[in-house]
Amino acid sequence: GKLIRARIIEEEKIAGGEVRIGAKVKLKDLESGEELEYTLVSEIEADFTCGKISITSPVGEGLLGHKENDIVQIKIPAGNLRYKILKISR
Repeated sequence: GKLIRARIIEEEKIAGGEVRIGAKVKLKDLESGEELEYTLVSEIEADFTCGKISITSPVGEGLLGHKENDIVQIKIPAGNLRYKILKISR
């Protein structure tokens, strides 16, 4: 099942690049000014209490492919979230 779709990710390509699965993303909530840190993971690994969000969640999907300093607006059921991506790391 799931392992067939697994692929090796070269770490050098992630650091400072785009938000991808396995990346740790530091964000600033532009409404509250609060800083948050999430790691993007697969659906099975997702654990919001540990800061691990699924790439298929609204926030995860909204962050994918963005770069440092991007401002991202994400639609969620409760409204819109606006984040600035401060740092992408591994």
